[in-house]
Amino acid sequence: PIFETLIAEGIRSLLSVPLLIEGEAIGELNIATAAPGSLDTEHREIALEVATPLAAAIQQARLREELARHTVDLERRVGERTAELQEANAELESFSYSVSHDLRAPIRHVGGFAQLLLEEHGATLSEGARRYAERIRDGAHELARLVADLLRLARVGRQDLDRRRTDLTALVEDVRTQFGAETATRDIEWQVEPLPMVHADPALLRLAVNNLLSNAVKFTGRRDHATIRVYPVEANGQSGFAVADNGVGFGMAHADRLFGVFERL
Repeated sequence: PIFETLIAEGIRSLLSVPLLIEGEAIGELNIATAAPGSLDTEHREIALEVATPLAAAIQQARLREELARHTVDLERRVGERTAELQEANAELESFSYSVSHDLRAPIRHVGGFAQLLLEEHGATLSEGARRYAERIRDGAHELARLVADLLRLARVGRQDLDRRRTDLTALVEDVRTQFGAETATRDIEWQVEPLPMVHADPALLRLAVNNLLSNAVKFTGRRDHATIRVYPVEANGQSGFAVADNGVGFGMAHADRLFGVFERL
């Protein structure tokens, strides 16, 4: 049928060359003329030379189109997923803030009354009763600390970034001094190298530094000689810092969970 159509249109000579990519034909190059027998070996060689770059160009164009379609689809899916996550995070932040705020008063009452019991009636309590009251008081204090952490977490999620030029070295040294009383009886070697100036939110950065150094102090507690190192790093053209210690560590198989909320490895 194709030849009948060409003949009807006056075509008398036809040269057809496949467009090959890695041995697979993705199309064909056709040269036609109304003169009988006018296409020879030279025309064939020229057509073959043209066919190779033409096939590559067509394949690249198809790949670009396919990539563009995938990109658009991926961006749409990422946008939808981001919107879902933002909505879920907003609900979680609101819930955690409300719960934490409402829990503070009753926890304070429990701890306060346990302390009053110990102060006013501790002498008349049996040893067991006094121990129970102390555990109630200490448990209330620990629960109050956890609730305060929840409130801070909720605030961080709501807080706008206030980026400014921040001296990392001074910030780390300032935070480190806060552990003086806690570490006075321990043998801790601090290795704080000169750190860069960074463009960051000082309040949030202080919170991150405090968490990292607090963990380093806490999880080197079993070491007779603890070493905590703070040093500069460069990643993706940005400046930052890292904290390393000789504490208990964690299994690298679970490293992807390291910065999950409420995770402990």
